Amino acid sequence: YNLIKNSIILWQISLYMFYYYLGTMKILKTFIIVVLNFYSIIGFGENTNEKEPSFSDVIDNTENPDEKLQLLLNEADDNIPKNAQKAIYYLEQAMEFEDELEDTSLVHLYSIAGKIYFDQNSYHVALKFFQQQLALQNAIDSSQSHIIYNHLGNVYFRIGDFEKALNYFNMEIDSGENAIAYSERALFYDSYLYDFEKAKLDFEKAVELEPNTNNIVLQYLNFLHYNKKY
Repeated sequence: YNLIKNSIILWQISLYMFYYYLGTMKILKTFIIVVLNFYSIIGFGENTNEKEPSFSDVIDNTENPDEKLQLLLNEADDNIPKNAQKAIYYLEQAMEFEDELEDTSLVHLYSIAGKIYFDQNSYHVALKFFQQQLALQNAIDSSQSHIIYNHLGNVYFRIGDFEKALNYFNMEIDSGENAIAYSERALFYDSYLYDFEKAKLDFEKAVELEPNTNNIVLQYLNFLHYNKKY
């Protein structure tokens, strides 16, 4: 009887010790989790008050005018479809470096300026910048002027000078065939000169050059739909 009684007592003591062990481990585990979370919050001693440098700080700390221009123009370009006021704000800052820049940087400056004012429907201001861009680009490398011909064609298109618009669209195509140039001239023939035959030929050429470009194909299909005799 005493042996059984002692065995029960030892079993109870063992069970209490086991529960005590589990409780201790649980407390220890909780303590470790709390400590780890604390250090993750404070960043293991890092200075959490240190903020990311603002765009203004980056600009102020950039000494090279061409690098500073690039930063400003990137911001201006990014904001053209989103925030016209910001785009113009960054452009105006970039224009302050106009007299310090190399010709290649000026080409970029005038390009972004033209795009911004074109997007704002300030076509005559855009025209001035695109003309400045073209003069510089022709002096540097005229083989890269075709994009500027496109911009000038679209500006004259919006102004209503269709003869000059067509002239620049023709110059764009003559400087190197590309589908967009043909599709834009096709739209011009169709919408403003009502020369449907020439529009059809240009659309066919555009689709031939880029048969997998959805926008060009859709423009051509719309053209065919509204001019069913073709």
